[in-house]
Amino acid sequence: MTRLVSKLGMVAAIALLSISAANAAAPVQIAFFDLKAPRDPDVTGVRFPAIYAKGGDVQGADLQLLAFSEMNSLKGISFPLLIAGANHIYGEMTGVSVGLFNWHEGKDTGVNFGAVNVTNNVTGAEFGWVNISKKSNFQLSLVNVTDEIHGAQIGLLNCAKNGFLPCFIFFNFGSSK
Repeated sequence: MTRLVSKLGMVAAIALLSISAANAAAPVQIAFFDLKAPRDPDVTGVRFPAIYAKGGDVQGADLQLLAFSEMNSLKGISFPLLIAGANHIYGEMTGVSVGLFNWHEGKDTGVNFGAVNVTNNVTGAEFGWVNISKKSNFQLSLVNVTDEIHGAQIGLLNCAKNGFLPCFIFFNFGSSK
């Protein structure tokens, strides 16, 4: 755990150092419900949501402190620092999203790790206990459900409308039918 916190600290420091002086977004933000310090909704650096926080665009790291974090978009990493964390992203996510519950309405390019991943359009992979998506490339969990799989599903139950079978145990893959 100490190594993980140390590595996340390094990621945060690198993100802070890479901020351009012309960028008006906050380099570091602490958010608690509607209270934000600083008030800017956008963050280019590190955002620390506690309990619940709603914000704009995050470029860098969104590190939840036992929080449900909502944001417009994420380019970077969303990660719970204190085990429990969840996120709701309205727009695009590019990077890595880790949480008990990942709810993403836009396009995801990257990887989702969550107990439950509810996504829309994933170019990348989803790992969890339950993955529910409209469109995905790869899903690995106990239960995988998608309208359209472009790669494979691996789990106890795998359902894809375009699968070689609509539902199959252990694996499923996209079929051109």
